[in-house]
Formats: sequence, structure tokens, C-alpha cells
Amino acid sequence: MAYPVNPPDFKLSSDDGSLRRVPDSSERFSTLQVRDRFFAPDWHPSGHVPMPSIVSVGRKPDVSACAYCHRVEGTGGPENASLAGLPATYIVQQMADYKTGARSTAVQKRAPSTLMIAGAKSRVR
Repeated sequence: MAYPVNPPDFKLSSDDGSLRRVPDSSERFSTLQVRDRFFAPDWHPSGHVPMPSIVSVGRKPDVSACAYCHRVEGTGGPENASLAGLPATYIVQQMADYKTGARSTAVQKRAPSTLMIAGAKSRVR
């Protein structure tokens, strides 16, 4: 399936309070932190320059942390685009197109597109 969706009865597992880790990182984050769209887990903070706050924490209530979906490195994942290496003017234009409705999605009510559209329509500075 090109656009996977969770089954209707899907429920997230509860946070058991344990801290999660990834290989080659001393950072630890709880399940709640990893699921928070206003917090981008930075597993390797020494591997890049500091992130702008819009990238690392977003702007509540409508602008998710960019790195939450697109990863700290900008590489994206299977459900969203890689931004790494794209010109800033291209990204600005895409956000403008989301805001005006010139860019949308073929799959309605999918979280990534819905979040991008809401963020673009919010006052992004």
C-alpha cells in the first residue's frame, strides 16, 4: 500500500516511563517525548549545527517541530519528504503553496499533509 493507514481499532501503547535510546547515542527520551510533535528528539546533537526553534520545537498550537517529521538531519521518512539539500526558496514556496491551497494532498485526512497545511496557514515567521 502506497499510503499506509492504521487499522480502525489501533491504539498506541502506553508510556511505561522507561527511557528510549538508539545506537551510538547517549541521549534518552521517553515515549511521550518521542510522540510529542512539538519536540524533535535529537539523538545526535553534536552531529549538526544548532537547530532553529521552529525546527526543534515548532510553535504551538499549529506549527509542529519540522524535525519531528522530517528528522533533525532533514532526511524525512517513508511518510514525508526529505528536505536535506533543498534550496530555502523551494521550501518557502512549498509552504506558501500549502497556505494558498495551490498544494494539497491526494489522500485526505492524512496526518502529514493535514499538519503541513495547518502549519502553513498559521502565521509562520
